[in-house]
Amino acid sequence: MQHFGDQHEVLIRTVQPPGAGQHIGQQVQKVLQDRLTGQTVELRRVEIVGAQVSADLRRQALFALFYAILGTVVYLSGRFEAKWGVALGLAATLFVITYGITQWLPGISPTVLIVVALVVSTVFGLVLDLRYALAAIIAIYHDVLVTVGFLSLFDKEFDLQIVAALLTIIGYSLNDTIVIFDRIRENMRGQRREAFAKVVNDSVNQTLSRTLLTTGHTLLVVVALFLLGGEVLHDFAFALLVGMISGTYSTVYIAGPILVSWHVLASRLQARTLPFRAKPRIGADTRG
Repeated sequence: MQHFGDQHEVLIRTVQPPGAGQHIGQQVQKVLQDRLTGQTVELRRVEIVGAQVSADLRRQALFALFYAILGTVVYLSGRFEAKWGVALGLAATLFVITYGITQWLPGISPTVLIVVALVVSTVFGLVLDLRYALAAIIAIYHDVLVTVGFLSLFDKEFDLQIVAALLTIIGYSLNDTIVIFDRIRENMRGQRREAFAKVVNDSVNQTLSRTLLTTGHTLLVVVALFLLGGEVLHDFAFALLVGMISGTYSTVYIAGPILVSWHVLASRLQARTLPFRAKPRIGADTRG
């Protein structure tokens, strides 16, 4: 039950019992009228969402999150690594596979399917060396999991408003990550002799004030919604509050370090294979 502004106006959610039909609202009204003697109970509106409709909404919401992450992979890979073709091919392949499985096995859980698809996309990202995209995606994983964890911890209802909040968090976190990555790309042009870790650290420091100011101003609005928006917007604002705080530090402390670690690992692997590539041929012809 949720209160709306005036304490006498409430929203009641209930499970529809078998045989109740379309008269569930009148039945609830009658029960309340019998309990609240001397008061008038007015029925404003009745909305009935069946189990099939609820399952379809949940399914579409999960796929919306998945496709948003796939679009992120394509955009980052194309913008920062010039791998539009590889990223588009990966995204198209995963889209066809997930769509085909949903048509072939309509009863499969969308959660299981999406988790498997995300793991596969991460593995292919490692193989195809989509380092910027995967660094941002791992940070997004973190933000979504932290937000969902806090929602579960405080026993919040997971509805379409929460899905909208999660999509907003993905876009917000991605925006901060792109700002830092773009500064890294600019500094790489002017500091080619500097260590990559130093370039990343300088880029984070140069954009830190902008990140904090942007987050601070946004949080003022979100806190206002959380405190003054009423019960309707309370869970939505709570999810945004957690997700934006998480997205701010994940950009600095997760996306950047992953990018540096990946660069160091790739450099070590390249250094190990380089001597074998440059190995001189034995018995080469030395005739003048």
